[in-house]
Amino acid sequence: MFIVMKAFDGVEGSLRRVSGALGQARDDLRQRQRDHDAEIERLSAKMAQLTRQRDQVTQRTGAYEGDVRALREQVERLTTANRNTERMLTHVLHQRNEAWFAEDVLRAR
Repeated sequence: MFIVMKAFDGVEGSLRRVSGALGQARDDLRQRQRDHDAEIERLSAKMAQLTRQRDQVTQRTGAYEGDVRALREQVERLTTANRNTERMLTHVLHQRNEAWFAEDVLRAR
């Protein structure tokens, strides 16, 4: 009987140790789950912030593209105006030169 009681005490001690280890493992698991949930929240907030920043950059990029288009159109208009002015100036100078030539011819007679 003594041996059975001793064996029972040994089993009971082992059961307490296993129960304690299981309790500690459960506590560790809960803490890891809390840490995991906190990290998920932090990463979700960071993702939301990055998404807002991306959307703002996309919006600014669209505005810049519109500005660039408007500037290109303005450059094209100014280039066309410049070419037209050059043609007109060339034409006026050509007429002036013809008039001087005609005047010189008349004087020479």
